[in-house]
Formats: sequence, C-alpha cells, structure tokens
Amino acid sequence: MKFVKGTTKKKLVIPNAVMELGGFEKGAPVEIRALPDAVAVLKKEMTAMELIRAVDSLQRLSVELLVELIGVCDPCEDCGNEKCAAALESTDVPEWVLSVLESWGVCLEDLEKLLMSEDIVYGYEDPAV
Repeated sequence: MKFVKGTTKKKLVIPNAVMELGGFEKGAPVEIRALPDAVAVLKKEMTAMELIRAVDSLQRLSVELLVELIGVCDPCEDCGNEKCAAALESTDVPEWVLSVLESWGVCLEDLEKLLMSEDIVYGYEDPAV
C-alpha cells in the first residue's frame, strides 16, 4: 500500500496503522536504512520467512518504480542502438537499469533528455486530473 505523508523540518511520523499493515509490532525496534533518494524501514529482527517477504516486497517496489520510469520515457523507434547507447555512456545510471529499460524498448536518448532536464517524473500532480 502507498501512503503520502508530509514531513516537518525535524521529523517524519509513521502512523501506527501503517506500521501494523507492514507487520510491525507496536514498540518493536526497527532498522532504518538511508538510501540515495529513499529510506527503508525494516524490522530489526526477522525470521527467514519475514526476510524473504521483505526481499519480495522491495523487489516488487523496484519493478513498480521501473514501470513508472518506463511510462514517462518515449519508446525507441529504431533511432539506432549506437546513438541510444552513446547517449547514456557518461551518466551514473546503473548498467542493470539501462539493460532493463532497453529490453522494455525505452529510448535511451529520451531518458538522457529527462535526466538533463531534471523534471519531476514521479509523484507529481497532474493538473488535468
């Protein structure tokens, strides 16, 4: 489930209901991982099955985010693989992400334009809605 929560300058409060939906017990310690452009909250202690479910959930989130990115990129229209490949040679985009996007038919040259523009491509509110 997805929840949008505002933050203050000092903290982010995660409602108990959200924690309970995630299978966290009230008052149980958590592990917070600061990642580039993301934060992950994990149970401090997990059984093998809980760890497997966490891995599965994070993988599903990864796929969901990739689908969002694919949705904002133009499809490749045989612009020439060399042109597309050269477009992203000097970026910090992980090779595995480029491979996934390329396999889904994303125009890497279009992705480069999005990277250079720094436009919001996720979580923005469409005024037409």
